[in-house]
Amino acid sequence: MINKTAKFFIVLVLSISLITFCIPKLTKAVGIISNDVCQNAKDSPACKASSDNPISGQNGIIIKVTRIIAYISGIAAVIVIMLGGYKIILSGGNSENITKGREMITYAAIGLIVVIIAQAIVTFVVNRI
Repeated sequence: MINKTAKFFIVLVLSISLITFCIPKLTKAVGIISNDVCQNAKDSPACKASSDNPISGQNGIIIKVTRIIAYISGIAAVIVIMLGGYKIILSGGNSENITKGREMITYAAIGLIVVIIAQAIVTFVVNRI
């Protein structure tokens, strides 16, 4: 039977996977909708400002920096999760090392969720500017 910790990690991994695949699609949908609106009203100041601005535009510096930080954080989180798993595997029954490994995995997963949510918020806000 699967204990509570294993169930928690399974739900956590599935949630992260779902969020990872859904958030970019949702933010891209917002961009598509705003592009459709701007095609009908090209003279609108809002459409000109959002697409032409090199800092806060759809391919502006803010979005690029956010993506780079998200990629680096994602890679770091995967590495920390792997190290936590190795720490658990190689613990040899030492409960202190098992606890440290679980904490590494938990903190990396929480950090990954925070990064995903932060990227979604920044993308949403920049698309609204």
